[in-house]
Amino acid sequence: MTLEDNTSVRFLSGAMVQLTTLRRNAFDPSPEVKIDLLDGRAHVNVPTKRPPGDAPFRVLTPTAVAGIRGTQFRVGFVSEVRSSQLEVVSGAVAARGPSESPERLAGADQGVATPANGMALPVEPLLPAPRFARVAEQADGRALLVFRAPDPAQQFHLITADEANFNTVRTEGLMGQAQVLVPDFNAQARFFQWSSITDSGLFGHTADYAICKGYAAGK
Repeated sequence: MTLEDNTSVRFLSGAMVQLTTLRRNAFDPSPEVKIDLLDGRAHVNVPTKRPPGDAPFRVLTPTAVAGIRGTQFRVGFVSEVRSSQLEVVSGAVAARGPSESPERLAGADQGVATPANGMALPVEPLLPAPRFARVAEQADGRALLVFRAPDPAQQFHLITADEANFNTVRTEGLMGQAQVLVPDFNAQARFFQWSSITDSGLFGHTADYAICKGYAAGK
């Protein structure tokens, strides 16, 4: 979804959202936006910094509120455990639980998790993405792609696709280990996007990889 001030909001597959407010006032340079994220994840890019007093831009989950100015950030909500995640790529976002008055300000490369009780946890740094380590070819011809994970990470998010822009996702899900088995490892490139997840559920930075088998035999 692209707004008239070039703000973009991208909802990941399976997200459930409600556009509560989307309107433009002639006296405000930017539209007023209020999005309720009921499940899943959303990526938001607000390219132009909003001045103080401008129309508000808020993303709400059932357990957290994020107020935005000029920034790139991600918001997630896991309905099964009613936990919210705010991850800031650039700029700054003020986050709080619905029953809290003081806000927690998360800057670039930081995040705030809010569990089901609606009380935001302390700001914490986002984890780096797993880094490619090696290919372990299996006896049955399949290939095990092994990645080196940051020490604090206990869980990982993996998206696979057949195209570099990841517009058409083949698979998406959580992984207990930073490795993936590829059954059809050949000269056609396969694309992988990894991110590490903290104990509180925050998704870290993403890293994209394109991997294929060389045309020369044995390489």
